[in-house]
Amino acid sequence: MIVIKNVSKEFRLHHQGGSKINVIKNCNLEIKKGECVALTGSSGSGKSTLIRMIYGNYLYNSGQISIDGEILSFKTPRKTIELRRSKIGYVSQFLRVIPRVKTIDTVLEPLLLNKIGYKKGIIKVKKMLKELNINQNLWELSPSTFSGGEQQRVNIARGFIFDYPVLLLDEPTASLDNKNRDVVLSLIKKTKKKNTAILGIFHDQEIRKEICDREIDVSLMK
Repeated sequence: MIVIKNVSKEFRLHHQGGSKINVIKNCNLEIKKGECVALTGSSGSGKSTLIRMIYGNYLYNSGQISIDGEILSFKTPRKTIELRRSKIGYVSQFLRVIPRVKTIDTVLEPLLLNKIGYKKGIIKVKKMLKELNINQNLWELSPSTFSGGEQQRVNIARGFIFDYPVLLLDEPTASLDNKNRDVVLSLIKKTKKKNTAILGIFHDQEIRKEICDREIDVSLMK
């Protein structure tokens, strides 16, 4: 589902004389259906950068990334947008929402974009919000006013609500208590059984042992 061939990424620091930082060099990686792979490495090694390149937030300098046989390229932005809509789910470290949009509508949006009817979608959303222990009194409010843990659970609900073939997870359990962390781990296991290819960053070694099939050290990709 995810194929990365000889991908390199560097950042140019224009405010420091145009100096370059090589973050990832000649990365090669394949992730199959139903496989959960953890990215490891020290802080700043490029884990989040690699995930953002796969999602299309960052341009890679060389090489090739493909999702389900389709090449991800900034030369074809419409295709990238379509891949995001229908094939790539992404749970980032931070929830970014439009102010005043209700929580229930924030989670529902991926379903509507993928032609899931409103009535069917809203039933699925309510079930997901309950599973993630988001108080029903909050559903009609904007998540921009929520605590960090509540926002992350909304973020997770939005990422898992549609059955994407590929799911990218950037520290999904970092701000959660043990109860809600276990709920998210259960969601990940269920998603694996649906043959989704999962690539994630999980700092907790016990979590990696429980849900991941293998680990890749990004710090070696220099």
